[in-house]
Amino acid sequence: MVSTRSKNPVIDAGETVKRESFWDVPFQRKKRRLNNGKAVEAGKLAHLITDMPFDILLEIMAHLLPDDLISLTYTGRAFRNILRRRSSAEMWRFAFANAGMPECPDDLTELQYANLAFGTHCHQCGKSPVKKIEWALRTKLCGDCRGSLLTPHINIRGDPRTFYDIFPRSDTLMHSSRWGSGHRGFYQPEVRRAVKHLKRLEGTPKEHEKFKAKRRARTAIIEKHAAACRTWHHRWLATAEIELQKEATVLRDERRALIKAKLIELGWERELSDYPQWEDHSLVNQAKALTERGWDNVRVALERYLQVQRHKRVKREMEARHEQRRQVLYSLYLSFLEGQEPSSLPWPNPAEVAHFAAFKAVAEDDTVAPELDVFEDVMSLLPEAIVLWRSSLETSFTALLPEPDRTKDHLQLATTIFSSSGPQDVNFYPTVLLHRHITGKRIMKPSSTSEMPEVEESFQWKVPKKSFKFNEQASNIAKNVIMACGMDPATTTPADLDELDARFVCMMCTKFSKSLLAMTWRKSLHHKSACMVWRVATDEEDEKIRELESKQAKTLKSVKTWSCNHCRPQSHYHYLFDKTKAVEHVKNLHRVKKPKEELDYICDPNGKGVDPAEVKFEMESALILKQEEAPTG
Repeated sequence: MVSTRSKNPVIDAGETVKRESFWDVPFQRKKRRLNNGKAVEAGKLAHLITDMPFDILLEIMAHLLPDDLISLTYTGRAFRNILRRRSSAEMWRFAFANAGMPECPDDLTELQYANLAFGTHCHQCGKSPVKKIEWALRTKLCGDCRGSLLTPHINIRGDPRTFYDIFPRSDTLMHSSRWGSGHRGFYQPEVRRAVKHLKRLEGTPKEHEKFKAKRRARTAIIEKHAAACRTWHHRWLATAEIELQKEATVLRDERRALIKAKLIELGWERELSDYPQWEDHSLVNQAKALTERGWDNVRVALERYLQVQRHKRVKREMEARHEQRRQVLYSLYLSFLEGQEPSSLPWPNPAEVAHFAAFKAVAEDDTVAPELDVFEDVMSLLPEAIVLWRSSLETSFTALLPEPDRTKDHLQLATTIFSSSGPQDVNFYPTVLLHRHITGKRIMKPSSTSEMPEVEESFQWKVPKKSFKFNEQASNIAKNVIMACGMDPATTTPADLDELDARFVCMMCTKFSKSLLAMTWRKSLHHKSACMVWRVATDEEDEKIRELESKQAKTLKSVKTWSCNHCRPQSHYHYLFDKTKAVEHVKNLHRVKKPKEELDYICDPNGKGVDPAEVKFEMESALILKQEEAPTG
């Protein structure tokens, strides 16, 4: 095998030898010279071991584990010489029993067996650390030595498979380009010695078979012992891992407790209680005892860390006080809105009011108590602040217009279109001021027209983003539609086109079809970007188009949405209805007998579509000829 029992003679306790007794190991004390020049004796404690009665020493060693004894062999020559003797086998057997190991096999000494199980070095080259144990081969090999000393195949005359059972095999599976993967390896030096011996026995078949039988029986014993060692080793590693985790937990808890006590002494008790995550800090959550030197190394970093948490806490407390005052302002502002007449004008939401300069100064003034009269002096400025806010909206939308049309007069035109989510999002001024990106409110469609849904407890007012841009695609379509009517794009407003209420035919879509695609001017703005050629439907076509629209309206749900001017300003959400429910809502909830459009309710810009839908109808033969003569773009 890889290693054999030591051939040193066994020295029993009662055996007489040249030395006084077996534990009297010759130990020559050496002297070493220190930096101050004085010579001192080294190894003064060695005689305590060598002079100790063997029975006492055995009793002490009987409570240790094999890895403890291996560690003792590295501490000094005295322990090394004692533990290497065959007479110390009893110590090793006690240690193996303490660890629950299988008995030491007869082909290894106790020290070799312990080194196989607990050693960390490669038995071939000495490289460390090596964790994999080849129990059947009685060795530990690093990756390089395993590749050079193990082979998945036996090079022998005849069928190699008949010799596989006379050699122990490795625990590690071999990966060979020649022999494939998943094979347990043979130890080459041992294979070479056995093959060499078999060649000498080629002329003697009986001796040849006798050698193979002896090797086969020996290999079976080794493999059986190796299997028991593997089972023990797996169990030992699992137990050791649990013990290490327990020790690490104890060390972490002790370290946290010490650090916490020291930080409390430094005045950080509030931060430690408010921010328990400090225990997970990399400098705290360590399985390492805390020394004074270690504390000096981590103190500054931990104090800096807790200082950041203190700043965050102070900021949170300050923000909580400000939020408490803002809630007072919200109540006052909503009460103010309830006293206003219904209007389609935009109103800032409470979060925006809290950002008005005069109100923000009061909300963030920590010298006053958060009571209802805290805003008493500035509430008189609210109407003027709202007018300025509306003026700022007008200015911001004017700035989005392309040059040279960047004037407030152009805001009212039908070609002035804004979008917040893409070309299909069409909004005109001033109805765009009621968009949810201006009001900062979430969309909701109530199921009841007489009772509004309850506000969520977690509801918070937020300042809207107001992310709008000029919709050039829809603007170009609007220009072509207006010119098809014979009107001037520079003066035409959405109200003018609504009053005209014409139907338009897309000439690009009907170019290769006998069907006409007709729609309202508002619907045309949602049409394809490439369709820029339009014409107004004739009287005959107009009549037919409206008839088709009327039939479609019975089968398709309305996509227009309406909102209430009475409850929009002070409501927490943006409530949308269809027209019938909007009228019922104003009658039932606000007690208005005859609701008026634009006064009590309006067509809301937050809807997803436009009524009526586009329609198709077949062209007459005369119209086909006109279509062929029409311009194409």
